Amino acid sequence: MSSADRIRPSLDAVAEHWAGQTVALVVDHFNGGMKALAEELTRCGATIAAVVSNTAPADGDPAVPLRWSAAEHGLHLSHHQFENWLAGQPADVLDWLDTVDPGRHWRILGTTYATFAELGGRPAAGRWRPDWAVWEDKTRVDALWQRAGVPAPPHEIRPVDDPDLPAAVARLDRGRGVVLAADATRSVLGSSQGLRWVRSAAELADARTRFTGTCDRLRISPFLPGVPNSILGMVLPDGVAVFDPFEIITLRRPDTGELIYGGTSTWWRPGERDREQIRQYTRQVGEELAASAGYVGIYSVDGLLGPDGFLATELNPRHVSGLGLRAGWPEFPMRLLNRAIQQGSPAVPAFDHRDLETAVRDAVRANPSCSLWVPLTGDAPSTSEHTAQVLGRTVRFRVACGGFWLLDGELGAGDGTIGPVAAELAAALGSDDLVSFADDSVASTLLTSAR
Repeated sequence: MSSADRIRPSLDAVAEHWAGQTVALVVDHFNGGMKALAEELTRCGATIAAVVSNTAPADGDPAVPLRWSAAEHGLHLSHHQFENWLAGQPADVLDWLDTVDPGRHWRILGTTYATFAELGGRPAAGRWRPDWAVWEDKTRVDALWQRAGVPAPPHEIRPVDDPDLPAAVARLDRGRGVVLAADATRSVLGSSQGLRWVRSAAELADARTRFTGTCDRLRISPFLPGVPNSILGMVLPDGVAVFDPFEIITLRRPDTGELIYGGTSTWWRPGERDREQIRQYTRQVGEELAASAGYVGIYSVDGLLGPDGFLATELNPRHVSGLGLRAGWPEFPMRLLNRAIQQGSPAVPAFDHRDLETAVRDAVRANPSCSLWVPLTGDAPSTSEHTAQVLGRTVRFRVACGGFWLLDGELGAGDGTIGPVAAELAAALGSDDLVSFADDSVASTLLTSAR
């Protein structure tokens, strides 16, 4: 019997648990993760009867009979504010839920940032604990890296208004500038939000202006070229399952220092030694999270693979996108399984973490995929599909929404990195202000300006 066959009873149990259930989703907006959750619920036989959202409905949102939108009720909240507001059990939402679900029979599913255990007497499936959320902060996570024995870039933590910030930036610059990372005191940050690449005194001044009022502290580390990547692990009762690292496509604008998150790709194939070292570091992080914070479920470790090997930069103690499992195993209810594991649901039979690890890795490696959208300057030429030769590879793409989606093609050439391909294609389509993260051709003037 294969590893996939051994975990299948648990997957069937998750589906059976949700079959026939009526659900209300609570979302900031329907990003890819929440759309995937909605698809899993529908596939398992649940009915999504209502949506409570922070933002107004948008094209492409799942069709549901009932909606309540904070924005349409005159509330203009950041995602962080929205989650805090919900944790206070707001009367506006509870009264509406009691109107549409007077018997309080529905189940509630919030975002991966949701901290409420119930909403108006309706149990919530999944909850982000405050002692887990703390490690999302890039200015605090180095304490965990140290305990787990995971290498990280050299860094300093400084207040935004620290007069010695320019001197600290100059100390850490290795000739290509530094990366500033904001803390998470005012907002939850992801997908390159809260990051800035700085290479001159003018860019530092601009970054400080941008960060003032939005955070309290900054993490300063040298810019190091390489392959930005992430890897998911899952803490289970019997051990930590660790999957394979995937590429985080991060492009840069050399004229402004802006970092652009494009998406993820499982086409990347680092060397076996690097891959297994990254996986081992990720396992150590999961074991530390379990031991010190009682963590269970999915988490991700982000980092950079460059000339100095792997260096960890960010921890997401929650379910993030990028695993790529849907391409090879679309019926796998990973998001619902994760919530069941975190709740210790007795409906899910016990299974060996090594079987989950093997089954997921096999499915992803056999069916590589990417989810990549890159913004373009100027007018997008069309919404049709195109084929192009880029860096010796044949790629298919679709231009839409002010940018392009990379579809497929010969993406496995070399080590499979597609960050340089995305930058080259953007240039061919008229956006020549983007370079890949691996490009280290732009020098810094921070050292000379500090003298």
